[in-house]
Amino acid sequence: MSAVIEKSLSDKDLRTITVDRGKEFSWAEKLEKDLRTKVYFCLPHHPWEKGSNENTNGLLRDFFPKGMSIDKISQAEVQKRFNGG
Repeated sequence: MSAVIEKSLSDKDLRTITVDRGKEFSWAEKLEKDLRTKVYFCLPHHPWEKGSNENTNGLLRDFFPKGMSIDKISQAEVQKRFNGG
């Protein structure tokens, strides 16, 4: 999963990244190193500190149900679902 996020952010001019405390960000140190930026975490049980995370999670769950692993979903499948296919 980190490779997908790194690829999608690699061409952006980032100063920082703020993420929630989900296990999917356990590799935050690698992300910091590879993207040469600082990663910050919201406080536990304070999702309002990063509203865009909560909004994005909600949008993702419209297409990928909670509990479904997204590790093996291809870019083509993502495009298909987001484009109404």
